[in-house]
Amino acid sequence: MLLLPLLVALTLAQDDASTTPAEFYETETPVFDFFTWEPQEQPEEPEMPQFLPGGWYPINPDADNRALKFGLDAGQRYLAEQGHNGEFELIDIISASSQTVAGYNYKFTVRVKSGCKTFQCSFAVFESIWGSPEFSLTGAVQCDKE
Repeated sequence: MLLLPLLVALTLAQDDASTTPAEFYETETPVFDFFTWEPQEQPEEPEMPQFLPGGWYPINPDADNRALKFGLDAGQRYLAEQGHNGEFELIDIISASSQTVAGYNYKFTVRVKSGCKTFQCSFAVFESIWGSPEFSLTGAVQCDKE
């Protein structure tokens, strides 16, 4: 019973106000200095990248990334099966991206050296957060000679 008069009063008060609720929330709230209560400049908010939830987004892994190490081991086995046995070394990470699913998907494109030949390899790795095995390949390793 008390709700109806309250809603009527709020509606009337809103009609008299010079700003609508949407305009009220769009205005910036002033920031005050804690000690002097003087208005301060609004700090600039950092620009956040806009990624789709569940979509792929770029990452910057280091050489110690466990998913990258797992994929590099698979790449080394792949090159050994192709007859490229030699010292296997990561030269450069060309691109890396991640996707959050029921775990994490990673896509890597790397430049590696096997013996005296250089290859560009691509592979995808799934990291399970709830089961075993912890890492698995989600596709074939592809390596092209440069």
